Amino acid sequence: MNSIARKPLRARALAIALCAMLAFVCVPTDASAATSKNAKAHAAFERYATKHLESSYPYFESEDWLFYTSIGFYDIDKNGIDEMIYRRPGEEGLASYVIYSYYKGKVKKLCTVDGYSKYFAVYPKTHVVFVGWANGSGGDFYKVSSKKAVCLAKVSVVWSPASETYKDVYKVKNQKVTKAKYKKYIKSLKKGKKVKESKIKWRYLDEDAPQP
Repeated sequence: MNSIARKPLRARALAIALCAMLAFVCVPTDASAATSKNAKAHAAFERYATKHLESSYPYFESEDWLFYTSIGFYDIDKNGIDEMIYRRPGEEGLASYVIYSYYKGKVKKLCTVDGYSKYFAVYPKTHVVFVGWANGSGGDFYKVSSKKAVCLAKVSVVWSPASETYKDVYKVKNQKVTKAKYKKYIKSLKKGKKVKESKIKWRYLDEDAPQP
């Protein structure tokens, strides 16, 4: 009696297992879908860079010495799709970094962050891009998603007529704060792994430039 009762259950279990196997084979996994979308994003970024981004520009308008621009890729917001970072270098280690995402099938410009290249960093855990300043006062922090980038913290250098000198102005979420409050807040943004500029693979857009 027991052996007769088990037969339908065994057949049913085999049928369920077979369905699960077929579903696994036929339906793409999230990882494979993300990989496919990332490949499309890279292709779109390359087309955009070729069409819209400067490959080089003169050190001074009257001189032949050129600065070579470059692009790099990193998944800042950890959604499986890389962002493109367009690096435009300047004098004495300064650089501008323009962040682009692949959003709804199109390349989208998110933000521009300026500062010293040696202080550039990505914090994947908090989805933040940071570029700092040489005087150690801090820098600008942008939280990045494929849809938008939001400035969470910023340091500006402004001229003070009263003291006839420059001073640092600290902001958190667009509100003026003290240096102490700024320092305390940015600790929450600098969590987890820190990805420096040197850890990102860059490619010069000018084909004649020696590749980094």
